[in-house]
Amino acid sequence: MKKILLLLLTPLLFIACDENTDYIGTTLTDDADRLYVFADTFDITASTIVLDSVLARSTTGYLGRIADPETGTHVTANFMAQYGILEDYLFPDADSIVSRSEGKIIADSCEIRLFCNSFFGDSLAVMKLRLSEMSTPMQEATPYYSSFSPQQEGMLRTGGLTTTKTYTLANQAVSNTEKYGDNYVNYIHIPLNQPYTDKRGRQYNNYGTYLLTNYYETPAFYRNSYQFIHNIAPGFFYQWAGGLGSMAYITNSQINVYFRYQFNDSTYQGILTFAATDEVLQTTNISNDKSLLQQLANNTDYTYLKTPAALITQLTLPIDEILAAHENDTINSAKITLQRANNISTNHYTLNTSQTLLLIPADSVTAFFENNRIADNKMSFLSSFNSSKTTTQDANTYAFDNIGTIITGLANKKREGLAADPQWLQKHPNWNKVVVVPVTATYVNTTTANTGQTVKRLYRVRHDMSLSSTRLLNHGMKVCIVYSRI
Repeated sequence: MKKILLLLLTPLLFIACDENTDYIGTTLTDDADRLYVFADTFDITASTIVLDSVLARSTTGYLGRIADPETGTHVTANFMAQYGILEDYLFPDADSIVSRSEGKIIADSCEIRLFCNSFFGDSLAVMKLRLSEMSTPMQEATPYYSSFSPQQEGMLRTGGLTTTKTYTLANQAVSNTEKYGDNYVNYIHIPLNQPYTDKRGRQYNNYGTYLLTNYYETPAFYRNSYQFIHNIAPGFFYQWAGGLGSMAYITNSQINVYFRYQFNDSTYQGILTFAATDEVLQTTNISNDKSLLQQLANNTDYTYLKTPAALITQLTLPIDEILAAHENDTINSAKITLQRANNISTNHYTLNTSQTLLLIPADSVTAFFENNRIADNKMSFLSSFNSSKTTTQDANTYAFDNIGTIITGLANKKREGLAADPQWLQKHPNWNKVVVVPVTATYVNTTTANTGQTVKRLYRVRHDMSLSSTRLLNHGMKVCIVYSRI
């Protein structure tokens, strides 16, 4: 009986673009079937694009005005929020309500709180906002961009609820006891206790009474968020109305209605809350000075990434050159490293560096965001900022490590396009261009069924609407390609 021992050798290849790879692979196979692995680098052309607007779908609202320390221009942000209600949410029985006037149910008071976990600028800057009631709700199926203004589109209700509020983000009206409590979240407080008249001309002592009264008259309108928004409260537009120096990042907002009710012969304080959540719409309106942004875009020493809705970087990939004389080769990997230039401003309020970038074909940006796609590592890729302070080549960079599929994908698209239409190149001048866009990436923890392990899964990619600015060095920008051939 013969025993056969099979020794399986699996070679691991590590290759850098500046290494000599003439002989890589010659000892891995016999002379009849050799594997050659080799690398090359190609120059990339880069430029800066001034954005008109971006899709403004976001779970964070932005409000305020700041002076951009880089350009001196003013950046202004307003936002619209809708408010939802839990499915089949039940109010207390009408007979239990103690808060009444002339026998009718009323709200003791009503308010809106705009919660801001973070902000940019001076927390003591005196700012002013204007709240305006919407006349009709924004629609779920409509993509709203950052240039969209409900005011300019005539979507604010004439004669509706309006009020102004002067505030500081330090919120000095709140006591230190509350402010330093474990559960405190900073907020802007907007009282809604003035008389309110609805669309039918009915008058109420405040907006909260309007919400309570209509619930007991037509509870079907409070069955879910859709009914509530389309029949009771279309939403509010929060607009900068004065001041300079702070931008609030509104992570949540809510309408609170206060009343008293009786239970077991005791009187209690009741609160009804309607919240702006992921399930309802929220959009931000951004105003930038395009002429000053264009001056940055004209600088050929750098390209720029600037948010919100300001500047992105466009890269022209030398796809024809990469594939020339490599018809029989396979692209194993392609890597682009973008080098950030350090800030030169000494301003105390220097804008933050973009943390996450999306690389995607230039012609695919609109469809990507409007269809709520996520990076698939085939035709769209994410990269995080390497903030390391070391002197290694990866420090202070964004690296897209393996984008070979985007190169072959764009090449295939060109080949198929020309086969169908000889004028395809003239109709698609951006076929070999990709853009680098600052984004926010949201991950969720999921548990795999087979192993029970918890892993992070990319859930959502959206335009970064916060204040950030990044310069990229626009010289020596290259793509490193690793090929293999049998």
